[in-house]
Amino acid sequence: MNGRRRYIIFVLIFAIGCVVAFLFENSYFIFVRSLYTYFSNGKLRFIENGEFYFPTYSFVFSFGLFCSLVASKIRRPLNVIVLIRLIASVFAFCMAIVEFSNIESVGVLMMCDLCNGGPMRFDYRDISIDNIFIIALVFAYLPFILFNKYTIKSQKEYS
Repeated sequence: MNGRRRYIIFVLIFAIGCVVAFLFENSYFIFVRSLYTYFSNGKLRFIENGEFYFPTYSFVFSFGLFCSLVASKIRRPLNVIVLIRLIASVFAFCMAIVEFSNIESVGVLMMCDLCNGGPMRFDYRDISIDNIFIIALVFAYLPFILFNKYTIKSQKEYS
């Protein structure tokens, strides 16, 4: 019974993570667009083409999976180690988004032949926000993996 309850909780966390990802995707997209514009010194501009932008399955499901994996790593009530892992995870997530947006916006400008005189215009779908998001989630999960190996190693040394 305990194992079933745990799987049901993980499925519920996955579903809640998917709903949360669906709701904050627009804010995330605006944030990444502003990072692209900032890192290109205003040389990249985004134009609307009248289409409605809808979150992709990979964006929504990757965040749901991330939430389930993080919940599986947090087995105890919140303590200092879990808070450090969560803070390191949020920091790694934000830094990965900023750095990959910087790298990609500079790469786009380096490939640009037509934007010598003015800003280069992009459609909303021309940037790979899903790839940046999934890579940032991988970096956000690293503190849980690294701290877990560290705590296992330190527990073996003291026992």
